[in-house]
Amino acid sequence: MHKSECPMGLMLDKLFNNESDDLDLINQSMEATANLELHRLEKGLGWLSTFAAIAPLIGFLGTVIGMVNVFMKIQAASQSGVDISMLAGGIWVALLTTVGGLIVGIATIIFYNDLVQKLENIVKDMQENAVEYIIKYKKLKQGKL
Repeated sequence: MHKSECPMGLMLDKLFNNESDDLDLINQSMEATANLELHRLEKGLGWLSTFAAIAPLIGFLGTVIGMVNVFMKIQAASQSGVDISMLAGGIWVALLTTVGGLIVGIATIIFYNDLVQKLENIVKDMQENAVEYIIKYKKLKQGKL
């Protein structure tokens, strides 16, 4: 028999390929498998969330560094007069890092929330199906199915 790699398949494997007739023990085994699979599915979500949170901050840091550079140019040019175009160029370049950070942060948050929603749906399906399959398994063992 081919062993499944999907979370529900692994739980069903615990149900149908067990040594015990004790439904509580089988249920505990299925829950343990579900928890392990949930942990496996959640792996990496923390990093994705962190990346989404720091991307705008990195962009803002670039803007601050750019603005410091602009003010250094203002100070250096204060004796000979300030060229407005020099300042404007430094400011728009500095603001581009914030735009980039916000774009990356927003896109990552959307992607993260989509993954979390899919994970929640998988967990909900696993819970609903596990109960249904245990009831069917019990009826099958009792010869009522």
